[in-house]
Amino acid sequence: QVEGEGGSSASSLSPPVGVGLLTEALQQQQQQQQQQQQQQHTYAEEELALLAGSPLPEMETVELEVTKDHHGLGITIAGYVCEKEELSGIFVKSINIGSAADRTGLIQVNDQIVQVDGQSLSGLSNHAAVDVLRATGQVVRLRLARYLRGPKYEQLQQAIANSELKT
Repeated sequence: QVEGEGGSSASSLSPPVGVGLLTEALQQQQQQQQQQQQQQHTYAEEELALLAGSPLPEMETVELEVTKDHHGLGITIAGYVCEKEELSGIFVKSINIGSAADRTGLIQVNDQIVQVDGQSLSGLSNHAAVDVLRATGQVVRLRLARYLRGPKYEQLQQAIANSELKT
């Protein structure tokens, strides 16, 4: 302790006033961040609870345009026929890295090609589907069905490896 002129004592260990305010502000900021993290965690739990109460979709539809390059679309397709009519069709078996299809970022392996330039591929053989895809112009409009989960998704995972044709 240091003695002052008036006989009062002051502690030399207490920080200057500005540092004390800064420390207090940092503590408040940390508390706010912790509260926000707790709130975000709570929101995530609520969303999961809502999702658990409602069934997730098994399929989604994707529509896009692809501009072909000198290699075409850059996909390999496979025809799949199942006892269940609604699952039969033409599916994307693979996507060539760097191809027109790959560059869109929207086409995925196992997507079902439902339409090409407005023409349905339903009931077409692999060869007929390839002909439709090859006969398109430079810009191709595709409608895809993507199975996300469920029995159809699982069947596709196992069965699509049977045949392939490149487009």
